[in-house]
Amino acid sequence: MIVDAGNPSTFIDIQNALESLGITRIDYLVASHPHVHHVGSFAQLIHAYDIGAVYTTEVEYPSSHYRNYTEALEATETPHVILAEGDTFMFGDHVLVEVFHPRAGIEYYEGYPEGSTQFINNLSLLMKLTYGDSSFLFAGDLYTASEREIAAKYGERLKSGVLKVPHHGAGTSSSRPFRDAVGATVAVMISDAIEELRIYRNYSKAGTDTYITSIDGSVLVSTKGDGNYTVISQFDRINGLLN
Repeated sequence: MIVDAGNPSTFIDIQNALESLGITRIDYLVASHPHVHHVGSFAQLIHAYDIGAVYTTEVEYPSSHYRNYTEALEATETPHVILAEGDTFMFGDHVLVEVFHPRAGIEYYEGYPEGSTQFINNLSLLMKLTYGDSSFLFAGDLYTASEREIAAKYGERLKSGVLKVPHHGAGTSSSRPFRDAVGATVAVMISDAIEELRIYRNYSKAGTDTYITSIDGSVLVSTKGDGNYTVISQFDRINGLLN
């Protein structure tokens, strides 16, 4: 399963990573939301690999990169599955996938997509993978408004060992109710910068082992399904760098 895939220029990095892992087929290609830095490489992946299905929300976004990957879906006849709150499915034989957001049915405002950044981000897919006693939560680019609503509704059900931090670790997100509900052991901020040091420190102060890809490079988190996690980062961090 690949969840999001960066800008078009990152395709070669994804391809190299897949080759190093010996992966030749993608069973699940998942888009949290249709912004270019999340789905920019989708068209290239769809044409380069045998893909079981592409999973997305129902959000449509009239941009060139969105059009490129939807045209690739049609050209390759790749199955397209729409996900919404309440959906569940199995990833292989042992991993349960639960979808907590967004709700089915979207009301687009007049003038969409002008000024739609927050609108789109707040419709990001919130998806939890559970493997035995281990769990991973992928939060797209959710903002605090949606985080608080989801945390109030689902509470303990959001608890996960590993969190892909919402919106790259930006100050728009990672509200305390959301952080407390998830209670992650490991958090990873996928960004080419430190979006806001305050957010990083909030996770670290709570005892979460927190990584930022702009500093730590690629981050590999593995588990045997026993609730324990092993983390390997591409680069060694200088002690106290972000304290």
